[in-house]
Amino acid sequence: MVCEKEKDIIFEIYRDSRTVFYSYLLILIPVACAVFALFGWGRGFQYGVAGSCVVILIVWPLFFKGRMKKDVWLVIAALLFSIGGDWFLGHRHNIPVRFIYGIVLFFFAHAGFLLYSLLNGSLSRNVLWCVLCAYVVFFVLMLYPHIDDLLLLCCVFGYLVISCLSLAAAAGWRVVAWEKYVFVAGIVSLLFSDTVIAFNEFSVYKILSSTIMPTYYAAHVFITLALMGIMKRKNV
Repeated sequence: MVCEKEKDIIFEIYRDSRTVFYSYLLILIPVACAVFALFGWGRGFQYGVAGSCVVILIVWPLFFKGRMKKDVWLVIAALLFSIGGDWFLGHRHNIPVRFIYGIVLFFFAHAGFLLYSLLNGSLSRNVLWCVLCAYVVFFVLMLYPHIDDLLLLCCVFGYLVISCLSLAAAAGWRVVAWEKYVFVAGIVSLLFSDTVIAFNEFSVYKILSSTIMPTYYAAHVFITLALMGIMKRKNV
C-alpha cells in the first residue's frame, strides 16, 4: 500500500514538472512575433512581442495552480507602456511632440521595472554610480550639444536617469538565481537599444541601427522569462 502511494506521489511530481516544462515553451510566442516583426511582416507582430508577454504573465500561474502576485502587475503595466511608446515612435509622421510622448511612456515603463525590482530587492549602489556616471558623460558630450528643445532635453535626461536606476535595481535583486541574471540581461538589452537610438537620433554618429529592434524585443523576452521563473519559485 505504501509503495502504491509513493508511486502516485512520484507520478504527480513528474506530471507537474512536465506540465511546467512545456508551459515554459510559451516564451516562444513572443520570440516568434519578434522574428516575424524583424522580417517585416507588419506592426501587429511588433506590438505582439510585448502583448504576448503580457498574456503569458497573466495566464502563467494557471499552469501550476498558483496565483499571480500583485507586484507582477507593475511589469505588466510596464509592458503596456512600452507598446504605447513604441506606437508613438513608430507613428511620428514628422510630428516632434510624438517623440516626446514616446519617451514619456517608456519612462513609465522603466518606472514599472524599477518599482518591481525595488519590491524584490534594493538599489545596487556600485552599479548605479558606474552606469550613471557613464551616461551623464554620454549625455553631456554626445546628446546635449545636439538637442535645442528644452522640453525634449529634460525628457531625454530624465529617461537616462531612470534607465540607470532601473538597471541598478535589477542588479540588487534579493533572489540570487538564474531569474535575476535573465532580468538584468533584459534591462541591459533595453538600455543598449535606447543608447543606439540616442546615437542615431541626436548625434552625428549613425551606428548599429540594425540592432535597435532585436535588442528591444530581446529585452521583453528576457524580462518575461525571468518573471515566469520568479512566479513559479514563489508559488512552490
